[in-house]
Amino acid sequence: MGTKEQLLQDINIVSFVLVELGLYLDTHPESKKAQAFFDRHNEARRKAVAAYEELYGPLTTDNLEATKSGWTWIDPPFPWEGDEN
Repeated sequence: MGTKEQLLQDINIVSFVLVELGLYLDTHPESKKAQAFFDRHNEARRKAVAAYEELYGPLTTDNLEATKSGWTWIDPPFPWEGDEN
């Protein structure tokens, strides 16, 4: 487990890889090797986002749900605001 900044950097890197792989797969949809590479990196991104959200709160709206106290998306500091400690 890394620091907040390291987790964000890891998420950004793997997200970039996924965008590029998606573009490649648009023109090479039959490439099983590229699809397997995409699947591995997609799972790595999912795990990195889950690790970040467990420690620091929601990063995207993908897994958000309203709680009894209401919509909590804006409760934690935004990732770009840094820690106030």
